[in-house]
Amino acid sequence: MSALLKSVDREQGPLPETGAAPGCFWSGKPSDHRDAALGVPGVWAQLCVRYAWAAALAAQHGAVAGDDLPGPPRRHLCLSDLKYRRIFDIVPGRSESELAGFLSKLQGREKVRVVCIDLSSSYRRLVRRYFPNAKIVADRFHVVRLITHHFLELARQIAPTIKGHRGFLSAFRKRPDRLTAKEQLRLQKLFEAYPSLRSLYEKMQALRTLMNRKHLTRRQCWQPARELVAFIEELKNSSFAPLISLAQTLETWSEPLAAMWRFTRNNGITEGFHRKMKLIQRRAYGFKNFFNYRLRVIAQCG
Repeated sequence: MSALLKSVDREQGPLPETGAAPGCFWSGKPSDHRDAALGVPGVWAQLCVRYAWAAALAAQHGAVAGDDLPGPPRRHLCLSDLKYRRIFDIVPGRSESELAGFLSKLQGREKVRVVCIDLSSSYRRLVRRYFPNAKIVADRFHVVRLITHHFLELARQIAPTIKGHRGFLSAFRKRPDRLTAKEQLRLQKLFEAYPSLRSLYEKMQALRTLMNRKHLTRRQCWQPARELVAFIEELKNSSFAPLISLAQTLETWSEPLAAMWRFTRNNGITEGFHRKMKLIQRRAYGFKNFFNYRLRVIAQCG
């Protein structure tokens, strides 16, 4: 974990909060001035890389059947510009072999300074190969969701009765300052029945609070970096499989996690676009041609 502390202290300057204007490639050629902007020296581009599921994340949301929204391939790459909050482009495919042709010819990729991604090893390999000068930043929402998932998994093992009780699970996920009076009463009853869950809840909230810190300078990142190292060691030394698995993930992604403290953007913009893409497909009753779907998405979200 010494690499984490060194990465925080590295003289790299503040992470950029500006981005290059997005481009869109109509018929494989630059269509307007936005593509030319990518070639301007010194421009900082911020791209948010995320694989969208079939039927605009039907599989992820679990609300739309695949046969209800035919059209694009099952998965495609979605690139979003985080500063201007617009879709940069979408490309069919999910593997590196399918995306190599597009990413290798992408204009201005050497000028990309920040890439915000989920905690996916495949995403990270793509970024390291095709965006060599980019700083990888973990997406804050998915990090907090991962932490909550592992702690809830352990809570279900300790208290099997809460598996089918949505009220207890909902209260356990919330921050203490956001609990209603009814939810506070539910948690109190849960902690009285299972005292060990109180310390588990407090530990989860402390770790989530640490991950939600932002706007920190390089020097200010030292203290949370030490706290993260201590959290990881504590989780690794526990005897619970969910916490050990969480510790391994946090250790593997320690540097992108530390970058979150200095970078405020996240994948929420892209998730919002995924919702719009889902509505676009619903209005059209699906698309048989991916090119037409891509043009529609860029026209409404680009």
